[in-house]
Amino acid sequence: MRAALASFLLVVSLLNAGCTEALTYANKSRDEGVRLYNDRYYADAAGAFRNAIRQDPRDYRSQYWLALCYDELKQHHQAFSMFRTSLDVMTQLGPNFVEGDFRQQVLD
Repeated sequence: MRAALASFLLVVSLLNAGCTEALTYANKSRDEGVRLYNDRYYADAAGAFRNAIRQDPRDYRSQYWLALCYDELKQHHQAFSMFRTSLDVMTQLGPNFVEGDFRQQVLD
């Protein structure tokens, strides 16, 4: 019984460590994307945001920033789609996980 419990805890800790690494990587990609966006490298920033979303599909902030990149690149249909996706993810996560002001920012 103790061996089974120890095995279970080991597996859970390994899975947890993997998720943390992916989230950290997603945050780094988002930060890089914001830097590139502010430097007006919209296509490169879009790549960084897509990478962040690939790492963490619940990253509504990266989805918002990707929408802004698409808007700057005159890809308005993709921009609208990403704004909508960002709002949908925020709705699924619920108000406890989303900053209230950010939702209004996406709506604007």
